[in-house]
Amino acid sequence: MINERQLECILAVHETGNFTKAADQLHVSQPALSQMIRIIENEIGSELFNRKQNPIKLTYEGEIYLKTCLEMNQLHRNTLRKLSEIREDKSGRIIIGLTLHMSIFLAHKIVPRFLRQFPGFEIQLVEAPMTTLIEKTRTGQIDVALVYREEEADLFYRDIIKEEVFLLTPGTYKRPVSDHPVDLRELKDEPFVLMKKGHSLRSLADRLFLANGINPPVKMETDSIETARRLTEAGMGFTFVPTISFQTGSNGKDRENSWPIARYDSDRYIKACMKKSTWEREKVRRLVKIITDVLKGW
Repeated sequence: MINERQLECILAVHETGNFTKAADQLHVSQPALSQMIRIIENEIGSELFNRKQNPIKLTYEGEIYLKTCLEMNQLHRNTLRKLSEIREDKSGRIIIGLTLHMSIFLAHKIVPRFLRQFPGFEIQLVEAPMTTLIEKTRTGQIDVALVYREEEADLFYRDIIKEEVFLLTPGTYKRPVSDHPVDLRELKDEPFVLMKKGHSLRSLADRLFLANGINPPVKMETDSIETARRLTEAGMGFTFVPTISFQTGSNGKDRENSWPIARYDSDRYIKACMKKSTWEREKVRRLVKIITDVLKGW
């Protein structure tokens, strides 16, 4: 690619139609200008100007070359401007990692709100299991992930909100005492629909069963909280649902069929997970603030 000085020389000859006038305009000698043009022509293997015409005109090859050089020069300038804006945090891209469940309930709340405030930015979503999100954050493939647990000591975690977990009951279940938290020991023989092993909600369920000394039958396992909810709705068994799930319900009855759990004090926090250097970016902090506002507004 030619440099800006060479481009100026071609433009000057093209605009003046004369090497002498172009040299005066550029404050160089006419032989020096002619030599510079010849060097470019030798490099590309084509003549840029028809020197037999008066005034001098670009050849067809010269028209194509000049047009391409101007486009490349403009692209270079635009790239430099874009990089400057990124350095100044005026534009850029933030990659957010969400579990599929979180994405269903959160993405449409946080992404449009952020982009309205910062139109120069773009948001990219990565939807994956929590372990994958943490690993991709550690390797720099995700900027910010929302997680429930801290697994990597070299990552930075920021608590966003404490999330309660409730017992969701089939509509046919009639509680003997309906104004108190559910004692899970009452359900020791009842079927449950649970998340598959490896999900944080399944780990919580296993801890609750152990703490209450019960081992109820697990009728079905799934990777989706939404699936577990719908199966419970259909009378397949009981399940556990986090607060975030109440933002949408298949039939609007989740609230009336959900109950607090006896002897359970939630230690489940939604956390923003990222590298320490990522937290230093102002727009990342603003994004986390938007997520926090949305979650606390629920």
